[in-house]
Amino acid sequence: MDVDRFASLCKGVCAVDLFCVMSIVYKKYMCCEYLSGWDRYDCFSRVKRGKTSVKDIEPQELEVIHRENQWIAINKPIDWMVHQGWEKGQPALTDLVRTLTERRVYPIHRLDRATSGVLLFALSQRMAKDLNGLFSSRAIRKRYLCVVHGEAPAQGMVDKPLTRRAGKRGRNDPLLHAKTWFRRICYVDSEEISLIEAVPVTGRQHQIRRHLRHIRFPLLGDKRYGYRRQYVKHRIEHGLARLGLHALSLSFVHPIDGHMQHVIAPIPQDLQTSLERMLIPASLWSWFEEIPDFTWLEALIEEEEAREEAEAKEEAELLSEEGEAKEED
Repeated sequence: MDVDRFASLCKGVCAVDLFCVMSIVYKKYMCCEYLSGWDRYDCFSRVKRGKTSVKDIEPQELEVIHRENQWIAINKPIDWMVHQGWEKGQPALTDLVRTLTERRVYPIHRLDRATSGVLLFALSQRMAKDLNGLFSSRAIRKRYLCVVHGEAPAQGMVDKPLTRRAGKRGRNDPLLHAKTWFRRICYVDSEEISLIEAVPVTGRQHQIRRHLRHIRFPLLGDKRYGYRRQYVKHRIEHGLARLGLHALSLSFVHPIDGHMQHVIAPIPQDLQTSLERMLIPASLWSWFEEIPDFTWLEALIEEEEAREEAEAKEEAELLSEEGEAKEED
């Protein structure tokens, strides 16, 4: 909506009331330097009234990236719930996959509504038990593509306990172990944007989003944990109207034949278009679809284990010395 149309709609409105509304919104979001006119209100869905509309998708339109007799993997689109939650009446992917396969389906894991990427469904109770066992034992490596603000470290690990649930619902929940490994894939200096490959060890709600916020490299497009100024800036300049998080791949030992299975979800077109506008090197597009190489991760894990072993040994030596000193006294 342009300024002229906004002005026409405001005829007859008390000037004082209008000024108060504009002042409140300006102070609340502090992003008016990037926008003009009424468009500033269109940048945050919270300003709009009513529920978010979900694009109608037919079951046949789902992007199936792998399918076998007992399980199926799809490339989850954004703004879709895995199954019915608190918002009754909203469509769920479980219903679409059930219609597509004409079989009973068992969702194995979840992705946030705003996240795209690999999503597994079992097509039998036995396979559901096997795949759930792999997730429970942390035998599945999950790889995420993250678009963050700032020059992120070359690699590292975030080991910060989190509540099982995010936000107010988890306010009184106990803190649980949460760990995320990551490495920087590239950094675009002119745009102050980094691409990160993240591998979460645990699966707390919003874990990657909360961990990246903790180290002060929040995801772009994240209205909850990110920087609002950057949210508006990249939405206007690069068309990033979604969360900069994509579940890139799952790697696990196949429960039936025992071979290593890599399920890779291509980058969706909306995210790819925004990344191109952010001047992400074109050489990376083929890398996104290659079989994951976890050599970097294994090296980091070995370093961490060696450090923990050295610390444990040092602590044992100190306790031994303290014991000997007490015996002498």
